[in-house]
Amino acid sequence: MTSARKIAVYAHVKVMVSDFHRSKDFYDRLMKAMGYRRMVIHDWDHYPGWGTHGTDFWIEKASPGRFSENKPGLHHIAFSAPSRAAVDRLGRWLKTQKIHVITGPRLFPEYTRGYYAIFFRDPDGIRLEYAHIPQ
Repeated sequence: MTSARKIAVYAHVKVMVSDFHRSKDFYDRLMKAMGYRRMVIHDWDHYPGWGTHGTDFWIEKASPGRFSENKPGLHHIAFSAPSRAAVDRLGRWLKTQKIHVITGPRLFPEYTRGYYAIFFRDPDGIRLEYAHIPQ
């Protein structure tokens, strides 16, 4: 059976957050800026999600403790951008929102030819990336 729906590389990611309301506000704004739509599947007071093209992103309140990209587990999450212009737009938006930008937007030829991205952090310090990778 074939489908006209784009096949995603992964179905969904769920991130555990320390301050639910702060992170929900952050991801509501970020996901809208990247073109994700809010999904109403679960109780919004406990388990919000956003999606695009069959790839979903969820958050949930975590037990106490701080994320570290240098320990076993998650290092960062990269979201796919449709163009370099989209990466640049998000970069401008991140600055207006006073969101910590690690580096970029810029080319990262050490990854692959034409790789263009920006790296930034969520409220818990989780490293996020928005990247345009030409085919």
